[in-house]
Amino acid sequence: MIRLLIVDDSFFDRQIIKRIVSEDPEIQVVGEAKNGREALEKIKELDPDVICLDLIMPKEDGVLALEQIVTEKPTPVVIFSAISSPLSEISKRLSALGVVNIVQKPNQPEKFSLISTELIRNVKDAAKGDAIQKALKNTDDSGYPVAVDKVLVLVCPMARPVELEEYLSYAPESLPAGIIVHQFLYVQLVDVWLERLRQAARMPIRIAEEGDMITQSRILVSPNGMAMEIIHLKDRGVIQLIDYEKFSKPCIDTLLFSVSRIYKSGVTVNVFSGLGPDGMAGIRYVRKNGGKVFINKDQSIIKRITEEKLADKLLTVKELASETASVYGLKTKN
Repeated sequence: MIRLLIVDDSFFDRQIIKRIVSEDPEIQVVGEAKNGREALEKIKELDPDVICLDLIMPKEDGVLALEQIVTEKPTPVVIFSAISSPLSEISKRLSALGVVNIVQKPNQPEKFSLISTELIRNVKDAAKGDAIQKALKNTDDSGYPVAVDKVLVLVCPMARPVELEEYLSYAPESLPAGIIVHQFLYVQLVDVWLERLRQAARMPIRIAEEGDMITQSRILVSPNGMAMEIIHLKDRGVIQLIDYEKFSKPCIDTLLFSVSRIYKSGVTVNVFSGLGPDGMAGIRYVRKNGGKVFINKDQSIIKRITEEKLADKLLTVKELASETASVYGLKTKN
């Protein structure tokens, strides 16, 4: 009999997981925990054979809990989280920390049944005697993206890609910050524009993927049809993608609120085009937390921005690049 501990902050998700794994007569759920801190107490108390661990939890997230499990009481762990597809950056880091198996949690509870067989199989695989020893032999996280305490957000909801290209042509070739871009790109032209932006920036740039980690001198662009939210796991931000059609909250506000909650005064925002209803609340929150906001003065929201005194400065595209570089003690390329 495999003794399983379920760790997830959602009571509803815990019950679904319990119902799924209980269908297999070889698995017994011996306990539940709603955060990493509680999980460590339960592990000492219950001595489970396998742990099913979520990542996004309050008080102590799954990454912090995992590091303590590995050092204090090595136990096979199956990660079951929405941002942990097996090929994502955060999953590769978790594998280096000793995770045995990774299963991506569906974003919709009604789809849990689609992964029930996969989850049960991974729990049973993890329970094999040599699973944790094999995983722990690879606990080297060198070479993974370096954590940063500063983030630059480029908000371009209605700007032409050529404006971002011009901006990046002036920007320094490296920054001690992660760079996140909210920009609409036509699907048919994504590859073309990314290559043009890459040549202008001289920095790595690509479309953001679920589980990407925020790291210095790399530009992550929002995928079409998806909202980005930054989740804090241990010492770094990780990208979570949400489908527009299933997302009721404003996308730019959600991005800015999530970034500002994590990085606070380390956030710098450049706004290239009119925000409309979406974005103003996020700008206010960034300013409240001590972040900087620079606005392209050649766009439509100047009146609203100046009335509320939300902008540190109103600048041209070239001046935006120069002023942002100076925040990091750098100069522009031209």
